[in-house]
Order: sequence, then C-alpha cells, then structure tokens
Amino acid sequence: MTNSMTSSEVNWWVVGKGALGSLIAAKLLSADQQVLIKLRDSDKTSQRQFTFVDATQKPLQSTLLDIPVATASSAAPLVIVAAIKAYDVAAFIESYRTANWGFKAESPPQLILSYNGMLENEAQLFEGLPVRHLVTTQAAFTETNYVTHSGLGQSWLTAATDSDAAETLSKAWPPLQMVDDIQQRRWLKLAINSVINPLTAVHECLNGHLAKPQFASQIQELCTEFCAIAAAAGYEFDGEVIQALVFEVIHKTAANHSSMRQDIRNNRRTEIDYLNGFLVRMAAKHHVNATAHEQLWHQLT
Repeated sequence: MTNSMTSSEVNWWVVGKGALGSLIAAKLLSADQQVLIKLRDSDKTSQRQFTFVDATQKPLQSTLLDIPVATASSAAPLVIVAAIKAYDVAAFIESYRTANWGFKAESPPQLILSYNGMLENEAQLFEGLPVRHLVTTQAAFTETNYVTHSGLGQSWLTAATDSDAAETLSKAWPPLQMVDDIQQRRWLKLAINSVINPLTAVHECLNGHLAKPQFASQIQELCTEFCAIAAAAGYEFDGEVIQALVFEVIHKTAANHSSMRQDIRNNRRTEIDYLNGFLVRMAAKHHVNATAHEQLWHQLT
C-alpha cells in the first residue's frame, strides 16, 4: 500500500519509527487517512517503508507500506501522534515548540502523546500545549523492516471538545475510549509496567514466565509499594486489584517480549528511570517505602 497524496491533503503526522507509532500509522492508512512520518532532522530518508503484519487476524495478514516522510515543505498537520520513549519527550516538546513545522503558533495541531512511565516536570513541560495523552494495552513490536501487531487491547485518550481526531482514530484503531482523567489510566499502566518490564528484563524471560510461583511474593511487594506511592500522590488503588490486574496481563501476554527486555537485548537505553525510578523518587518525596522498586531500578541502571 502506498500513501500517495498532495501536500494540501495531509492531516496526520506520526513521529518516529517505533512499534506503536508504526501500528497507529498503519491503522490510519487502512482507514483511508493521509499520513506522513516525522523523523529526526538528521534522518534524510524520504520514505518509511515496512511490512505491517497483523498477527491478531486469522489468517495472519501482511501489507507492505510505503509512507512519505514529512519535510520542511510539507503542509502542516492537523494532528501529530508521538508514541516515543519517555527519555525523548523533553527534546520532542522543545522541537514542537521551536521547530518550523509549517503550523501557526496561534493554531498548533493537536498533539497526541504516548510514552511509558512518567516525568516529574510534566505540568511545566506541557504548559500551554494542546497535549492529549494516549494510554494503550495494544501490543506491537518491530524487527528489521517488519512491524507486528501482536496483541489486542484497549486504548484511552484524553477527552477534548474537538472530537474529530478522536473519532477518526477510534474508528481506525478500536477500541478507543475518551476519558476526562487520563492520569488514573496512566498510573494503572505504570503499575503494570513497573512490575512486568523490569522483572522480564532482569530474568531475560517472556511475560508468561512471571506467572511461576517464585515471583509471587516479589510481585505482591511491588504492587503494595506502588499503591502506597500512588496514594501519596493522590491516586487510590486497591493492592489486591492491582496485583490481579498485573497477573491478568501476564497471562494475556504470556508469549510477548516486554519492551524493556527488547531494549536490553538490542543494547538500547531502557525507560527504567521513568518507571521504577519515577516511583522511587515519588516515594522519597512523600516519605514512603519503595525498597522493592529501588532494588529493580538499581539492577537495571
């Protein structure tokens, strides 16, 4: 499938080459949306080509995609989707604020932002920007020139008065729910990721391996600490519910490689500082115990 268009037709930019962003781009294209890929200025590629494999369909489906890359002469987007690493968020926001991307400062495009973990300075970083957070449990991974949609899930997006983009995305990539308090969902995902990601990275195992009895007490301790830290930050969760949710994800994604395990295997920087590291710093701020999370944090830094 080739995404052919004139510059006046462009309405979505998807940032980078990551698995989630590529998945969203593929789904938007399948819904007849116009999409450009926004790469780093140092990347001189004119096309983003990859084979999209939908492993959630039977029989398995694959499509060759050839998506143009946004340039200085490209028309301004209506929506930018940035599914990026947490450690790239600050630099991306700086580029969004200062780069000449073809949109007017008084009417910037909507910014849909998705990343694992949290940053302590988010309020200051996003001040005055039309940021909408996206949280998802959909699973995807990249391997050479392949992007595989490996698992179905749910997604949540910050509610807004202008719902056109959300309606389009929800039709292209269901199920997508609008929520007023996206932070609750972000904390829930943090609970899951701060257990499954570091444990699978430390033990070099698939997600399902964590269902073995030897991990039960450590997972319980991590969940208990998480709930205390979240409560100190103003978000109440039940420890047994969180623990049950973690094991539910472990079983549903048993054959999956966590993103942190993939990062370790490919000698890439991990997001541990924005998962367990964030929780440890929040715990210190509120004088709450975070021994189990701190141990994992130090093991992976």
